[in-house]
Amino acid sequence: AAASDDARRKLEEAIGNEDELKEALGKVEDKVASLASDLARSMEDLVSSQEALRSCEEKLRSSEEKLQTSEEKLHEATQVAQADRRIEPHAHAEHAVQTERAEQAQQAKAFK
Repeated sequence: AAASDDARRKLEEAIGNEDELKEALGKVEDKVASLASDLARSMEDLVSSQEALRSCEEKLRSSEEKLQTSEEKLHEATQVAQADRRIEPHAHAEHAVQTERAEQAQQAKAFK
């Protein structure tokens, strides 16, 4: 009877330990599921952030290209303006010569 009681006690202890282990295993499984869910959300956030970064990089490249084009146009316009300034005095001189010739021609007609 004593051996039977001892065996029963050990069996009840083992069953109690099994219940505790099942409960602990359930908590671990819940925690793993929670961590997996957090990881999935984090991965989605990462993918979204990477897409936003790529979009920003594309916009930056586009802006840099537009800036380069604007700088080239500005450089061309500056060169044209500088050329105009070099030509302008000659144009004024040419206009003055033509005006002088026209006045001389009118004076010549007036004397005839």
